[in-house]
Formats: sequence, C-alpha cells, structure tokens
Amino acid sequence: MKYLIKVSLVLVFFWLFSNLLIAQAPNRPVPARTHKLAAEKAFGSPQSISEVKDMLENNEAYTALKDLIENYKVAIVYADNSFFGNANLKRGDFVVSFNSALERIKDVTKNAELDTSVINTYDRNKAYITSITQVKDLQPGSIYYIAVQSLLEEWGINAVFTKAALLNAGSIIYQDELYDILRVTLGYDYGTLMPKKIAVSRSRFAIILDDVLNQKIKQVETIAAEKKARDDAEKARVNAIIQQIQQSHRDSVSKEIELRKIEAEKKEAEARKQLEDKK
Repeated sequence: MKYLIKVSLVLVFFWLFSNLLIAQAPNRPVPARTHKLAAEKAFGSPQSISEVKDMLENNEAYTALKDLIENYKVAIVYADNSFFGNANLKRGDFVVSFNSALERIKDVTKNAELDTSVINTYDRNKAYITSITQVKDLQPGSIYYIAVQSLLEEWGINAVFTKAALLNAGSIIYQDELYDILRVTLGYDYGTLMPKKIAVSRSRFAIILDDVLNQKIKQVETIAAEKKARDDAEKARVNAIIQQIQQSHRDSVSKEIELRKIEAEKKEAEARKQLEDKK
C-alpha cells in the first residue's frame, strides 16, 4: 500500500512540474510551415545582368542568365534583383520562368508570321486540368496565379501539376521531371543525358532554360526561313506567269497593230492604183 502511495505522489509531482514549465513559457515558438514563404517571392524585370546583385562573371550561369535577361526578357530574377543561383529550383519559380519563356517564343513565332502550333509539342487534348479554378493549392493574388492560368488556359499545358491538381509551389522540382516537361512541351533535345531524381539549382536551371530557348528559337527561325523560301518561290512562279500573260498580251497587241498596218497599207495601195487607172 505504501508503495502505491509513493508511485502516485511521484506521478502527481511530474504532472505539476510539466504544467509549471508550460505556464512559464506560453510564447514558446511553434515550428511553422515555411514552404509558402519560400514560394511567395516576387519576380522583377532587370534590363541588364549588371543589375543582378549576386551574380558574378565567373559564375557558370552568368552567360545564360545574361541571355535570358537581356535578349529574351525572361522572368527569372527576383524583385529585389537577387538570383540565389545556389538555391534549389522550386516548382512555383519554374512555372513563372517557363511561362515567360513560352511568351518569348510566341513573340518570335508571330513576328515570323508562323502558326503558333510550331511552339509546343504538347497534346492539350490529353489535359487532365484545363482551368486554374481546378488547381487546389493556388489562390488569386498569388505571384504564380497569372503564369499558372496562362499555362493551363492558353497553352493547355498541365505537365507541371500533379494528378491531384496541385502545384506544390514551394516544393523542389527534380531533374528528371524538369527535363521531361521541357521535352514533351517544347521538344527539347538534351542529348544522351540520363536525368535523375536529384534537385536542380537555379543556376543550372538558367543554363537549361537558355539552351531550351536557343534551341526552340533556332527551330522557329529555320521553319521561318523555309517558309520564306517557299513563299518567295511561289511569288516568283506567279510573277513569271503574270509576266508571260502580259508578254503574250503585248505580243497579241503588237501583232494586231501590225496586221492593221498591213491592211491599211494594202488599202492605200489599192486606192492609189484606182486613181492611176482613172488617169
């Protein structure tokens, strides 16, 4: 009996001690979900690589980032002009930059007077998400909202989203998925590389995205040159036909004039003969 009493007293003591500690630290911080904070980082639009405050010329991504910023105007640098090249690429950041790259390709395509169907190789008829309203973890006002809406409703691309209609903006996008998305949407040829399920840094992504844009725009320019050659050939053919018709018309008119001239000379000769006969 005495043993039970002692055990009860020990339990009561520990219970009182635990409550005392809690009472003394009511504002103890609770681990927070920080993925949204990491994801919701606005993008800027620097005009020059010199404006990016954490990118040095000896960085492996310097040339690619310079190309993306100065030539393609792709949204890839944050609003405070930081790049954070060593950070892992997040899905939300990928969506913004990817959509921006698509817009640049579309501009080049329209300027070349080509059908925008040459831009992507993605079959939008197989889309399992067609509207931004179906994305469960994205709200209006998010910095990703416009890019997501464009991908889904303009391009018909939902390869970025899970089957459960989630973007998971703050989570990492892995190398194998990144390359697969770029392959199925833009026909990206990455050679003999065997993509793995490993994180991709933002610097590496800049290099990849610049390569994608260069490859796709070169393809668009090649198609545009071929189209121009066909158009020029057709124009030359039509012009040749027109010139032939015009020449035939001129020849016909000249022949008609010559015949009338001959006829007139003949009549004049007959009239002169008649006068001579009367004399």
